Amino acid sequence: MLNKLKPNFIFNNIFEIKPEIFVNNNIKAVIFDIDDTLVANDIKEPTKEVIEYFDALKEKDIKISLISNGKKERVELFNRNLKFHATYKALKPKKGPIKKALEYFKTKPENTALVGDQLFTDIYGGNRMGLTTFLVTPIKSDETKFIVFKRKLENMVLNRK
Repeated sequence: MLNKLKPNFIFNNIFEIKPEIFVNNNIKAVIFDIDDTLVANDIKEPTKEVIEYFDALKEKDIKISLISNGKKERVELFNRNLKFHATYKALKPKKGPIKKALEYFKTKPENTALVGDQLFTDIYGGNRMGLTTFLVTPIKSDETKFIVFKRKLENMVLNRK
């Protein structure tokens, strides 16, 4: 079980994950969590930097999808101008939404990555589907007591203080 919580890669933020890292690992498609991975959960739309990052990935022919446990309105607003494949209320770590992204991309798990900020939802969900997983440090935002508790457990699993 603990192995399913270990990401393949750990970065401080998405911008450290250069497109070449995906290319060098034969990744053809990337599923991104939104809240605290791409932007703070109170930021409603993608920032200029996130859009530029996505453009750099598209230049390398890397397909992009968004996945969130958030509400439909939140995901639709964030994705309004991006127009990526997107899933809301995904209930990560459930397999179904990730399977749908694979079907949409027409990629195999070994050619697909999942990038997120939480071990118990993003990384566990991606690992149990055989994806390459990338953990990023969560963007600081107002977090519920439950998320703060989960972060403490995540740090224990990762042997962080």
